[in-house]
Amino acid sequence: RLGRLITEQNLIAIEQYHQGFHHLSALDRYNDLLASRPEIFKRVSLSTIASYLGITNETLSRIRAKQS
Repeated sequence: RLGRLITEQNLIAIEQYHQGFHHLSALDRYNDLLASRPEIFKRVSLSTIASYLGITNETLSRIRAKQS
């Protein structure tokens, strides 16, 4: 039962990621990540975050500059 619950949670998280990836703009994906996991920006390189969001490093830099 525990294994099934963990698997269901993982599948839901993956589905949410894929839907967000295809239907949200780069700015919206960035803001969602910032809202849900702000600590990740302290632990992971910006190039890795850009790759996860499906954008270039330059686009991520522009988004971060506008947010400041």
